[in-house]
Amino acid sequence: MTFQNRRRGFKALRILVLFLVIFALVPHVYAETATYWVQASKSLANSERWSESLDAAEKAIAIDPNNKNAWVAKAVALKNLNRNQESLDAAEKVLSIDPDFITAWVVKSSALNALGKYKDGLDAAEKAISLDPNSYTGWNNKAISLLNLNRYQGAVDAADMSISINPSYAKSWGNKGYVLQNLGKYKEALAAYDKALALDPKYEMAADNRQIILSYLLPNSTNPQITTRPATTSGPTAQPSPAMASPEATPSSPGFRSLLLPLVVIVLVIAAGGGYYVYSKNKQKSPMTLPSLPVAVPTAPGARPAGSHHDVFISYAQVNKPVADAACAKLESQGIRCWIAPRDVPPGINFPEAIVEGIEGSRVMVLIFSSHSNRSQHVVRELTTAVKRELVIIPFRIENVEPTKSMEYLIGIPHWLEAITPPLERHLNNLVGSVKKFLTDDSKRTDSGK
Repeated sequence: MTFQNRRRGFKALRILVLFLVIFALVPHVYAETATYWVQASKSLANSERWSESLDAAEKAIAIDPNNKNAWVAKAVALKNLNRNQESLDAAEKVLSIDPDFITAWVVKSSALNALGKYKDGLDAAEKAISLDPNSYTGWNNKAISLLNLNRYQGAVDAADMSISINPSYAKSWGNKGYVLQNLGKYKEALAAYDKALALDPKYEMAADNRQIILSYLLPNSTNPQITTRPATTSGPTAQPSPAMASPEATPSSPGFRSLLLPLVVIVLVIAAGGGYYVYSKNKQKSPMTLPSLPVAVPTAPGARPAGSHHDVFISYAQVNKPVADAACAKLESQGIRCWIAPRDVPPGINFPEAIVEGIEGSRVMVLIFSSHSNRSQHVVRELTTAVKRELVIIPFRIENVEPTKSMEYLIGIPHWLEAITPPLERHLNNLVGSVKKFLTDDSKRTDSGK
C-alpha cells in the first residue's frame, strides 16, 4: 500500500469517527430541545399515559416558556387527569400566545364544561368552530354545552355535525346517545351507544347508559337488535356497570313505567292551562311553582310550607343523570320538592354559586352513589358543603362499590339505601319513605324548639 493510499485510509477513518461521534451526540442535544419533549408528550398522550405526558410537557415549557405547543400538550394532559381548572389555565396561556390556536379553544371549552360553566364552554366551542368549521371536537363540545343548557335539539344537531365530519369519533356518538336518552328517544339512543361502543369498546359512559336503557327504560322491548352488551376482557372500563350486570337486570324488569303517570298528569294540566295552589299547614293558600312546570303537588308529611323552595338536594355524577332524574321525579310525585342541576340553576347565575345555594336551601341530600360519583371531585365538594350545613345525607347506592376513604368520611354509614338490583322502582319507593321520615323528624324537632 502506497503512502498516498494510507493517507486516504486515515482520512476516511477520521471522517468515520467524526460521524460516529456526531451520531452519538445528536440525540442527546435534540433531547434538550422543547420540540423533542413536545413530541414525547404527544406520543405519551396517544398511549393515554397522561401523567407522563404532563411531565414531558412541563420539561418542554421549562426549556421554552412560550412554546404554545408545549402549553397545549399540558392543557390536554391536565384535562384527561380531571385537573380541569389547571387545564383551563394552561389553555388560557396558549391563547395569550396565539389567540387563534384552535386546539386551545377546544380544550378550553372542554375544561369549562367539566367545571359546569356551560355558557362559557359553548362560547369557546363556537370560537373553535369559527376558526375551523371542520373541528369535530369543537362541535362535540358544543353538543355537551347545549345538552347541559337544556337545548336538546341544538345538542343533537351539533353531535350530528361532529359525526358528519368524523364518523369514527366515538364520543360524538356517545353524546348523541345521551341527548336522545334525555329526550326519551331510547331506541335511537341505543343505536347511537352501539355505534360508540363499536368504535370504542372501553367507552364507559356509553356502556353504562346503554345498560340503564335496557334494564330500566325499555323493560318490555322485543326488538331482537337490542341485546345486552356482553362483558369483555379488555379492561374494567369495558365491563357493564355492576349495578346493571345483575342477572335480574333483564328486559322484562318493570322499570320506570309507574313514573310515567305523574309526567302524563303534568302534561295534561299544562295543556289545560291549569294554575294550581297548595295549602300550607295553617290552610293559607300560596302558590308552589316549579321552575318550568306550573303545577302544584300535594304537601308531603314534614315538607316545608308552600312557597318555600325545596327540601332535597340531589347529588350525582353526570353519567348517572337518568337515575338522578328518576329519583327526582319519584320524590316530587310524592310532594317532596327537589333541587337538581342543571334544571334548577337560574339563568345567568354562576354554576358553583347556584350549587351552594341549592344545598343551603335543603334539609336532606340524596347522593346517587356509583363508581362515577365515588371518584367525582364535584360530588365530594357538594358533600363537603352539605356536611358543613349539617344536612342529612342519604346515599342511594346503585353500584356495588366501596366508598373511598374521603367519601366514607363525608357520608358515614347509617343512612345507606341499597339500589343495586332491579327493579329500580322498588328502591325509589324506599327512598321516598326514608326522605319523608327525615323531613317529618326534622319538622318535629323544629316545632318543639330543639
